[in-house]
Formats: sequence, C-alpha cells, structure tokens
Amino acid sequence: MIIEKILGNLHELPPESADYAGLHREKVILPSAQLVKRIQRVTTDHGKELGIRLPAGSG
Repeated sequence: MIIEKILGNLHELPPESADYAGLHREKVILPSAQLVKRIQRVTTDHGKELGIRLPAGSG
C-alpha cells in the first residue's frame, strides 16, 4: 500500500466524536532526518509495511 494523501487528523476530532471508536490504528514514526527522502518504506508498530510518497517540496 502506498500512501500519497492525508485525509484527516485524528487529533482534530472532538473528544466526544465516535467516528473512529473501535477502529484499528497503527503508528509510523519518521525521524526528521528521514523526511528528506520523498519516498519512504516504513513498518508500522504492528509490523505492516507501507510506502509513503511525500509531495515535491515537502522537505
């Protein structure tokens, strides 16, 4: 799976919102030194491999 677009931020939802209650969430931590590469191959905290394609000029 390659991620190319962010559709939203869970931290911007109101605390009482149940939109994402009970859904599975996985995290990826990218050190700032890695953000210079536009295409990343990362592993989530649950072991799933993902590709992240950052837009040009986002570094």
